[in-house]
Amino acid sequence: MLCCAVLCCAVLCCSIGIYQAFIPYTLTLICFYLIEEIYSDESNRAIFLKGMYFVGIVVCSIVLYFILTKIICSIKGCELASYQNVNLMGREGIAVYFERIFTAFRYFWHPKMRNMLYPMNIVPLYYASVGGCTVLLLYKIVIFLKNREFIRAAMLFCLIVCIPIAINFIMVMCSFKIVYCLMCCAQVMPFVLLAWIIEKTHFNNVIWNRRIYITGSVILLLISLVYCRFDNVYYLKYCFAQSQQVSYYNTMITRIKNSKGYNAKYPITFVGDSFCDASVPIMPEFRCEMAPNVMHPPFYSMGEMMRLWCWYSPTIVESKSFENLPEVKAMALYPNDGSIKVINKTVVIKINNPQSD
Repeated sequence: MLCCAVLCCAVLCCSIGIYQAFIPYTLTLICFYLIEEIYSDESNRAIFLKGMYFVGIVVCSIVLYFILTKIICSIKGCELASYQNVNLMGREGIAVYFERIFTAFRYFWHPKMRNMLYPMNIVPLYYASVGGCTVLLLYKIVIFLKNREFIRAAMLFCLIVCIPIAINFIMVMCSFKIVYCLMCCAQVMPFVLLAWIIEKTHFNNVIWNRRIYITGSVILLLISLVYCRFDNVYYLKYCFAQSQQVSYYNTMITRIKNSKGYNAKYPITFVGDSFCDASVPIMPEFRCEMAPNVMHPPFYSMGEMMRLWCWYSPTIVESKSFENLPEVKAMALYPNDGSIKVINKTVVIKINNPQSD
């Protein structure tokens, strides 16, 4: 048992290291497994101990992840990047997390399209899935109450409350303001729950069983069709946006290399957090949440983007030591003339005026 727990902690820690948004998947699957156990003949005590065991593994994995991150940063002599406030993980107060738990619960029942993984016309199907799951789970609670299995009913009710928080746990981990679509990948799990709960629910009336199976199958089929169209549309938009980004970077790289005093060994830095280019056309029909935004690039990955797609691999350094220099303040904004200069053996590209703290 101990070996399994250690192995689970290690694997889950690696999963968190790949992408922290995998934690909601883990928590949701734990909830589903415990519901499966409640539906079985497992004893109440065994179910409770399994729940505590799984929660302990998740907590230990997150703690291990933080410890290893600190150790690796100390060895490498670096700090967590400030991108999306990653460097502030775990530093918020208790009241902030209670507010985030409420936010996660609220947006489960009232999803907000911009930040969540429910595209196009899928929201009615989402409500149908969530409503169907809730009704069938509450029906099971009623059965438990009729059989005087009060503890079992209470445990199932607690899991029903925990599922919305588990699915939207990314909103507990960080502020909702910085949550975007790809971080909410666990929000497909209500559809998985619908398929499972329909299979596990059996009425004495055969006609009702057949109706539930047919209704659930139709909902899941429509959801699959909507997501297929969603994938195709977003793939087209993403490819288009990526082509725009590569073209824009190639033009910028050409200007960097033609700047006075340029040396291929010099690092580069970007002053400002977003491009301010009035010559770029606005094409809202080709914009999407997950596609790269040329005007608001993720600077933590700009170097990799230019290396892979533009055959240019500079060293990108922080701009804080340059922002208050008089010559930098006097520079024009990119793409205007005078927006790229070599200062202190560093190529400075001023894309916008830096925000004051």
